Amino acid sequence: PSLLNVLVVGEDHRFYLHAGFDPVAIAGALWRLIRSGKLSGASTIEQQLVRVLTGDRRRTVRRKTREIILACALSLTYEKAEIAGMYLAVAYFGWRMNGVEEACERLSFNFSNITLLQAASLVARLKYPEPQYANVQRSALIARRTEHLVSLLSARHVTEPKEVGTDAALFDT
Repeated sequence: PSLLNVLVVGEDHRFYLHAGFDPVAIAGALWRLIRSGKLSGASTIEQQLVRVLTGDRRRTVRRKTREIILACALSLTYEKAEIAGMYLAVAYFGWRMNGVEEACERLSFNFSNITLLQAASLVARLKYPEPQYANVQRSALIARRTEHLVSLLSARHVTEPKEVGTDAALFDT
């Protein structure tokens, strides 16, 4: 499986079904907020790309609305694989790991021949970025998330069964 498939499974399993924002995820997040008072994620890969590019992380309705509008514009302008590639190219994977190529280099992964376990480990770091100084707790979180992503992918919870060729092709934008 490609890095793209692991990204979709881990970050936005309805990636191929929406046009930049996921109303189902937003409704679920609002329901959890109302019921338990806890914030939860509902951002799509497009929204995450917008957040990284704008650098705006404020937790406001105005920022979220702007992010949704820009994510929809991205979705209208670029193919899904291009959007995922752009996100992976600039995403934060941890200390001194901005973008997937830098992360692969730092983790001694062969970017052009990445394994499923390595791809899952990279995507796990989107949720739990690698700290500057290694610590047991963060390493355990990354390992658990990696294992979870591999199991999700093997259960084929990908809504779009198509493969996108090589992962390197994702970055030809």
